[in-house]
Amino acid sequence: MLYFVKMKNQLFPIIIVILILGSCGGENQQIKHGRFPQIYPKGLTRNIVTKKDRAEMILLPAGEFLMGSKEEEAKDAEAKWGLNEGLLESETPQHIVYLNAFYIDKYEVTNEQYKKFVDETGHRIPAVPTKEEVIAALKSEQTELGEEAEKISDAKINATIQELTRTLSPWAWKAGTYPPGKSNHPVVLVNWYDAQAYANWAGKRLPTEAEWEKAARGTDGRFYPWGNDWDSTRCNSAERIALKPLPTLQESLKWFYDEWETLAPIKRAQNTTVPVGSYRKGRSPYGIHDMAGNVFEWCADWYDKNYYSHSPERNPQGPKNGSTRVLRGGSWNYPGFKLRSTYRNMHAPSIGGAPNGFRCVMNAIKL
Repeated sequence: MLYFVKMKNQLFPIIIVILILGSCGGENQQIKHGRFPQIYPKGLTRNIVTKKDRAEMILLPAGEFLMGSKEEEAKDAEAKWGLNEGLLESETPQHIVYLNAFYIDKYEVTNEQYKKFVDETGHRIPAVPTKEEVIAALKSEQTELGEEAEKISDAKINATIQELTRTLSPWAWKAGTYPPGKSNHPVVLVNWYDAQAYANWAGKRLPTEAEWEKAARGTDGRFYPWGNDWDSTRCNSAERIALKPLPTLQESLKWFYDEWETLAPIKRAQNTTVPVGSYRKGRSPYGIHDMAGNVFEWCADWYDKNYYSHSPERNPQGPKNGSTRVLRGGSWNYPGFKLRSTYRNMHAPSIGGAPNGFRCVMNAIKL
């Protein structure tokens, strides 16, 4: 069965594979997720495999969901995890958002998939950031701090490059390919522009922040993909590497600086990401894997701390401009509070870190 996906006035063919649920039939199907009715569009298959990158994708129904945190929820999380007051303020206010139906990758983009993209397009391999990318990142950082973006010393630039080279080299690809034994691990060291280029090649796009959050938590406002309680056995977080609970930010920082930072960079890289789909019990209500942990995931949106106070109620696309892009989901080197489905992170789009990867989405139309 052949469908087409419309992206930027082009039509990309995709192969439809009936995996579990099959087609929705000839009419829209309405289901109840909590208090919000959800609509599966008629004629669209719930599970597909795309031709270009052979990625499994899951159809999310159209409908409303709860986005963000209530003020008291954010404050409770700050107290529970020992965070500074106001750190989670960007998650508020909680609000109802309507999204059209869309497909999302079941798994994070892997090294093997990314290599196919590199081989076909000649796009650069994941590597330590260049000097130009570091300068762009430092300018973004200073803009966020309200400082003049042009006043960056050569000493600061060189020190940043030296530190990034020291810490990120073990994750960099060599001889045109990914590190041995990591084919089904999520690709890392990709910046926002790399992720966007891959999505365009695959006939897809990066998810909006709202699409990502609905895919992670469903419609009922839960804190994690699996429910409201933190459970380190359901995801790849810092607790797996530390081999102990890290219930507060202070304990997490102590472990990081006293134990993790003392390891040689090559030792750190050996025990970080895990193969995608390793935590079946951590799946989201829609059956999507690794929406908490493993790697942070780039979203399409610019970041604005106060965006929720004035964002549209239907299909929000994020601010029109900014200096940093949104990252969601937490990663292998962070404790549980950053793996909450509402946690909003951001980074300069020109820098790809060892904890940062992505997945793609697309709008489907039957022709």
